[in-house]
Amino acid sequence: MAINLLMWRWRANGSRDAFSWLISGLKLAIRQRRLSYSEWIDRYDSWSDDEHQLLQENAAKLTKGPLISIIMPTYNPPERWLTEAIESVRCQLYMNWELCIADDASTAPHVRDILEKYMRLDSRIRCDFRAENGHISLASNSALELAKGEFVALLDHDDLLAEHALYMVALELNRDPSLDIVYSDEDKISDEGQRYEPQFKPAWNANLLRSTNFISHLGVYRRTLVISAGCFRKGFEGSQDYDLVLRCSELTTTPRIRHIPYILYHWRAIEGSVALDTSAKSYAYDAAIRGISSHVERLGETASVEFGATVGQYRVKYVCPASESVAVIVNGGNDSQSINRCVSSILRNTNFPNYKIYVVETEAEHESRSSGSSSLDSRVESVRCEPTSTRAAKGNIAARRCCSDLLCFVDSQVEVCVPSWLGELASQASREGIGVVGSKILGVSGFLLHSGFVFDHYQIGGHVGRGSCGAYFATDVAREFAAVSASCAVFNRSGFVQGGMFDEQEFGDCLYAVDLCLKLGLLGLKVLWTPYSEVLLHRSAILEQVSRDVPKSIVEIEQMRLCLKWKSTLFNDANLNPNLELHGNGFVLAFPPRNRKARLAESIGTPYQ
Repeated sequence: MAINLLMWRWRANGSRDAFSWLISGLKLAIRQRRLSYSEWIDRYDSWSDDEHQLLQENAAKLTKGPLISIIMPTYNPPERWLTEAIESVRCQLYMNWELCIADDASTAPHVRDILEKYMRLDSRIRCDFRAENGHISLASNSALELAKGEFVALLDHDDLLAEHALYMVALELNRDPSLDIVYSDEDKISDEGQRYEPQFKPAWNANLLRSTNFISHLGVYRRTLVISAGCFRKGFEGSQDYDLVLRCSELTTTPRIRHIPYILYHWRAIEGSVALDTSAKSYAYDAAIRGISSHVERLGETASVEFGATVGQYRVKYVCPASESVAVIVNGGNDSQSINRCVSSILRNTNFPNYKIYVVETEAEHESRSSGSSSLDSRVESVRCEPTSTRAAKGNIAARRCCSDLLCFVDSQVEVCVPSWLGELASQASREGIGVVGSKILGVSGFLLHSGFVFDHYQIGGHVGRGSCGAYFATDVAREFAAVSASCAVFNRSGFVQGGMFDEQEFGDCLYAVDLCLKLGLLGLKVLWTPYSEVLLHRSAILEQVSRDVPKSIVEIEQMRLCLKWKSTLFNDANLNPNLELHGNGFVLAFPPRNRKARLAESIGTPYQ
């Protein structure tokens, strides 16, 4: 794969660029051997005296930036953690803030003493001392009632804001005053002040949000949007923030939601906190189920919600319309044994009721395959093609032949073992706004081969596999990606046609599905991947060798074409956090991050409007 990528660079940009890329890759590989998060912090999340001075100067220039109201409910926090939380606000480089605290009838006497002391010290700190304990949702609403800012930021009573947190938020709001929701990356912090488990998040991903609350901290919302959404809801304690962002997302649009790819929030991991023990507040996960269920219902979708594979993960099971039919298109090859195995497994292990199989093959291939018992099944139809037809052309021929609204493309090397595979794909693909849904693809040994394509500078067309640090459980939950594999994917016909079908000329044998996925993204249609549809693939490579019949030279040519056609998209994939690099089948910390900390010191030319 590395040789292939080197050849792209050589052909596309010349030998100097290729050599530079190779050296950078070697340096990255060496660094990864000794990399730790603490080293990453020292290099890319710490400031020299000169950098800190520049940050302070530029933050001071944001005099017309928005007032940010920090909402902090409190209930019996330890004295040390409460003090540090408040001090993390007072130390902000951006000065136009107010801290709105609602104490939920704490019984520990030190809480009121500390809060009253800070009110005397700083006029920007205001407190409401509730007479009765109402739990976190009502306490948060009490704090919200104190807020006067255009935006509100959520802070727990024992967590910490990075000193540049509000500066980064204000900077983003100055760049785009239309934003309604802003969120950042985060990590955890121990009793001893050790930072660990960074969570580097993707850009806005609506389907991922239904699977897990990846917004979390730091979350900043337009105050009028929060009020319009109904503020915090009683009965959703423990997941009140999750429920809030689900409701707020319904009242805004994707361009008005922005991710800031910097660690701006440190989640305190202490005894009794969810940061340290995910089972500490089990009631929170039941509340999350209710919040997601009501969210899906408000959107007019028919679905049920259940717990996912891991604590904090959820699965939304959509109901496919009864009238929906699926054309399962098997892209045939010269291996009749594989085709018969594929078709037989579909017939034997599919519980979705309304489908028909179309095997695209030449006359000779059909004669070779016709001895199989599956060829006698009325649900199987042979679609003839010319011997010179590319794989993309075969897919288009079958798509024109059938009349179903859902087109399921299946590689002849695929074997179906889980009966629900097609029902999951069809139920997702039949949703409004979905262009294509890809399946979880395993090797015959059970090793994960494919869970969606992510693109970066070092791997153009790499796929997410196991050990994906900071990817919010990419292999366990349904989420959006830039592209999915045609080895097993369902396209909605309307999007398939609107996107121009498969490109038979430029990407005839290898990357036709990736190219079409990227076109669907430009059309505003979502490319979805689901782990709940699972198939086996009887070969080890998704991209490098699409078929035994496809020479590597053709694969390399198509990879180079993809690189040239989609260069800006491939190098700026919103699903890959700029603090991460693809490494093998997972993510590793980027050395250096693609956003670079120098951006923190940028001054803003246009004042906030």
